Amino acid sequence: MRISARADYAVRAAVELAAAGEGPTKGEAIARAQGIPLKFLENILGDLRHSGIVRSQRGADGGYWLARPADQITVADVIRAVEGPLASVRGGPPEDVAYAGAAESLSSVWIAVRASLRRLTSGNHALADDLAQETFLLAYRNLKSFRQEAKFSTWLYRIAYNAFLGDIRKTKELQLSDDEDADDVTTSDDTATPVARAVALSIDLQRAMAVLSDAERAAIVQCYHNDLSHEEAAFVLGCPVGTVKTHILRAKQKLKARLGAWAPEG
Repeated sequence: MRISARADYAVRAAVELAAAGEGPTKGEAIARAQGIPLKFLENILGDLRHSGIVRSQRGADGGYWLARPADQITVADVIRAVEGPLASVRGGPPEDVAYAGAAESLSSVWIAVRASLRRLTSGNHALADDLAQETFLLAYRNLKSFRQEAKFSTWLYRIAYNAFLGDIRKTKELQLSDDEDADDVTTSDDTATPVARAVALSIDLQRAMAVLSDAERAAIVQCYHNDLSHEEAAFVLGCPVGTVKTHILRAKQKLKARLGAWAPEG
């Protein structure tokens, strides 16, 4: 993936602010330390401020500082702030891409791949979008290797799943976001609004999916979210059909235990 000068400058500026610690740092000091043109830097810092990564203060004692701890800001966050979504097709989000003729349905395939990765990563949109971008790039580079042994969408799902596995090997574990707490949403009260119940169910489902093993979650995503057959899921996951069925059975048992409260009475 090509890193533009703008993204490079943004990351270096963020690193400089992280090293400076708390308190304002002058733009001139950052520009001097990193050899970045001041006017260009000020424009970049403005984008970082609008994205909630940097804060600023005017005046003699003013300057720039990180809006949250450095260990809570990723390189992807910084690049996304100045370059836009990383999960992009031709420079824009998949929803904005339109094709004609035989390729008309391709945009829906890009969106489906991104959605699949978001489920595989237990709702970690930033990670999923980065993996989707990697998938798109790998697909373009390896189009000649597509032998039509499977549907094009199934071939893409396999590339996406391999990108997901590669990230797991690097990070060793994925963490579920605790930004929302299902306990804060009333679910047992019959007077709860349909919207509130839907939100609570969504959170509970996300947490239940996170309890599954990576293999079990992947099998559920491929067969129920991506609507693939067991044979197609086996192609994507690179395992025998029987293994897919076993993962699905175990996953269903775990999901039933975690989501039993949502089962209809009767």
